[in-house]
Amino acid sequence: MCEDDRRLDDYFEIFKDLIIRYAKSYVGDYYIAEDICQETFIRFGEHQDEIRESSAKFWLMKTAKNIALDYLRKSKNRVPVIDLDTALDMLSEDPFSDVSWILEEKEKSEFLKRALFRMKIEHNNWYEVILMSYVQRMDNISIGNEFGVSAALVSKWKERAHTWLRNAYIKEEQNESGDETSPD
Repeated sequence: MCEDDRRLDDYFEIFKDLIIRYAKSYVGDYYIAEDICQETFIRFGEHQDEIRESSAKFWLMKTAKNIALDYLRKSKNRVPVIDLDTALDMLSEDPFSDVSWILEEKEKSEFLKRALFRMKIEHNNWYEVILMSYVQRMDNISIGNEFGVSAALVSKWKERAHTWLRNAYIKEEQNESGDETSPD
């Protein structure tokens, strides 16, 4: 095994889970995220001589993001076609095949996507901290180092982001129920 192959294998072992989680945060599907991860490392293998070791993680994440966004753009107008029998078989094999549960989870997921998108626009630092913490699984000290702030401030941003999301969820629930009173 040559040194380039060994380097590629090492980076794959170190970063594959991160890249899959990161891609899944964009496309919402684990198996598609795996494909994006594979494509990311294929491209990394083609360009690894040009990539500095210190920027490999950044390069991998940026490439995964671009592939995920390309996938979303290309699949935007495609609707998967599944015949009724296949869909019913899939539901019967799924332990969570209660249709109302599935629809409720889909609604929660759609709400969370909308809320996170709003947070990204209104409070980008909070959004980035949540992403680094839950997708990249970074601790507060590492996140603080990335932003050039203290771990205590990162903790405060996370707390504010959670409160903001909780309040957005309460507001959404009230809007659905027709209750116009604001949460305390």
